[in-house]
Amino acid sequence: MLTRLWWLIRKELQALMGNTQGRFLLIMPVLLQTALFPFAATLEVTGNTLAIYNQDGGAQSRELLERLTHMPAFTTIIPVQGEAGMTEAITGQQALLGLIIPGDFSRRLARGEPAKVQLIIDGRRSNGGQVVRARGNPSWRCATSTTPTSSSTGISCRRWWPSSPPPAA
Repeated sequence: MLTRLWWLIRKELQALMGNTQGRFLLIMPVLLQTALFPFAATLEVTGNTLAIYNQDGGAQSRELLERLTHMPAFTTIIPVQGEAGMTEAITGQQALLGLIIPGDFSRRLARGEPAKVQLIIDGRRSNGGQVVRARGNPSWRCATSTTPTSSSTGISCRRWWPSSPPPAA
């Protein structure tokens, strides 16, 4: 069975290589893909919008917001009011990511406890959201812990689709 398949493949390749158009059909797609894909497939995510619902207003939450506003991944920061505003920003595709900072964020950090924030990623552009989340992780880690190398950030990352309600914090 395999010998028949091998001879069939060999016959078809000889027929394709026998004329100029056949060689063109075999070689050009590979060359075009090699030339174009490095430019099309990039993990550089810049110029996105971040929706922020800050319930705290303390010094540490302002520092976190300051760090995030200076990241090249975000050109626009949208302050939203309440979970309804966050839902509208994400489902209306006004923001790629949403960040909810709870009211006890600064107090917990002042006491040396891990503080939690909720990061909402738009599931329709999940690859871009995951890349931005990974790039922003050092900024969140530095702002949400007492030492820059601490792993006690407590980031709760949840994704939801537009048809479902936002998850509870």
